[in-house]
Amino acid sequence: MRKLLLSLLMLPMISFASDSLDMNNLKCGKLQIYASTTLQEVQDSCLMRRQFPHTKALAQTQQEFDWIDKFPKLYEVQFYATSSSENLVRCDFESQDPKAALVGCR
Repeated sequence: MRKLLLSLLMLPMISFASDSLDMNNLKCGKLQIYASTTLQEVQDSCLMRRQFPHTKALAQTQQEFDWIDKFPKLYEVQFYATSSSENLVRCDFESQDPKAALVGCR
């Protein structure tokens, strides 16, 4: 009985974990996104939502302010990933330069 109860309690956590971003399978259109992907490649291949430099004017939490202080020149791109379901992805690039490298996605 305890094992069954524990299994039922763990089910929501397992389903939540399956919604997280899997960088190994991150694609938009035909572009597979890697750490070496450039800003220009994403702009050319992905269905874009928004693009903007990280500024304190857009920050809403202390964590965002701290992030901007630590990485002041990051450029954020939001696009829709093509996978089993359409997901909005937010990726940060080193700068607004088309050849800028990917820093990370969430």
